[in-house]
Amino acid sequence: MTEIVRKISVDLSRRGNTRLIFARQNDRGSRRVSIKLTDCGRPYFVPSGTVATINILRSDGQSAAFAADLTEAGEIEFTLTLWALSAVGEARCSVSLYGGDQRKLTSADFTLDVLDALYSGDDIREDEECGLLTALLSEVSEFKVAEEERQDAEELRALGEGQRNRNESARFVAEEERTSAEEERTNAEDERKNAEASRNAAEDEREAAEILREDGEAARVVAELERAAAEKRREEEILAAKSASGISLEDFAQRFESDNVEGALGELAERVGSNSEEIKAIRAKSGGVFGTLTLSKGDFDDSLVAVAEIEGAEAEDLITFYPESADDAEIVGNSGLFIVPRAADGRVMFTAKTLPAGDLHFCYFIMRGGSFNE
Repeated sequence: MTEIVRKISVDLSRRGNTRLIFARQNDRGSRRVSIKLTDCGRPYFVPSGTVATINILRSDGQSAAFAADLTEAGEIEFTLTLWALSAVGEARCSVSLYGGDQRKLTSADFTLDVLDALYSGDDIREDEECGLLTALLSEVSEFKVAEEERQDAEELRALGEGQRNRNESARFVAEEERTSAEEERTNAEDERKNAEASRNAAEDEREAAEILREDGEAARVVAELERAAAEKRREEEILAAKSASGISLEDFAQRFESDNVEGALGELAERVGSNSEEIKAIRAKSGGVFGTLTLSKGDFDDSLVAVAEIEGAEAEDLITFYPESADDAEIVGNSGLFIVPRAADGRVMFTAKTLPAGDLHFCYFIMRGGSFNE
């Protein structure tokens, strides 16, 4: 059986028109009052945590207060009790609100009109002629109601099952999407790790190449320093060869007027060229042999070595060579020429650092047995 609900408005600030609520004597659990409170006509929302009561003064002078329900909409609801409907006549009612700090707020009155019951006994008679039919109809009605309720419940169950199936399908799809996303994330992480490993390997190779480059650069710098030092030594040798005038000559036999190598070479060239009696006297006195030699560029092999035949030279003779002119001396210095002073089977070896720029002309003197005798 559906409960009867009566909705009314009750003001908290002013007296309004009396609100009548109809009810029958001795009704129970079937009539509910929904009260909307106002404040001078404006809606008043009852906050949560407030305690509400319904105050009732019956027509017989008895009064009582009953706890009421507070809805989410901030309204007051109360189901009329058997005590409230047991006395016939008008009952005055009000609403009281209790808040924190012992505060209380009570509304204006509204009226409950209780009409007397036409029958207050417990026995219910049946018409002898229609009692059985009425009972059958009642049973059919109850069966139809139960069947309708069962069908409604089945529909609700089917709807719930369908919703559950849809939820399960959505969950399955979401799980597949999550699994796929997890696989993509794992693949992306693997690719990131592979890329990181490749980057680290490339960085190691770059560092190794950088170390090799630095080592090569250091070796190049050392080689360059060695080359510069060798070049400096060569230039110093060339300068020394070009400045033969600065090299003193110790001539114990008093054969030359000059006191340096360049002057002595010039005097010797003049003497050899003139074939003077003085040269002959020196030759006779020393027991040696004077001569001249021309050494061309073509006499040097790929190793910058040249060998010359010296006429009259013997195995243990010491041969001294002198450039015939200053130009010859410059070529000797520039090429870094070195002459092995001793003859081997009448042959003398010449070595050079660089190929001479032109043919070389020498004067030579053979000292027998490697000594210069007076």
